[in-house]
Amino acid sequence: MDLTPWRDISDGFNCVCRVQVQNDHHVKRSVRAGSWFERCNLPIPTILQFLIYWCVEMKTKFILQQLDITSKTATNWASFCREVCRDILMWRSGKIGGPGIVVEID
Repeated sequence: MDLTPWRDISDGFNCVCRVQVQNDHHVKRSVRAGSWFERCNLPIPTILQFLIYWCVEMKTKFILQQLDITSKTATNWASFCREVCRDILMWRSGKIGGPGIVVEID
């Protein structure tokens, strides 16, 4: 697959397989295909900037101004980020302590 400029899509690129298939056409896929970007309407750079701002706990007002997004969009993305973090913590959770290990809880 080659990353190829494509004018008719929002991200400006498609992945194109140059191997000929049965109907003699190249296979092309969006760079978003198969990822959680696939169902997102925001441009990928905006999403990545939002994630950085969210991770460093920037104020919502600043994020709205910098990315030119609505409050509803910012709220939805922040909720999504919290869900992802929660899911990862639940998936990786395990018992703490064990034989010979003292666990102190304040």
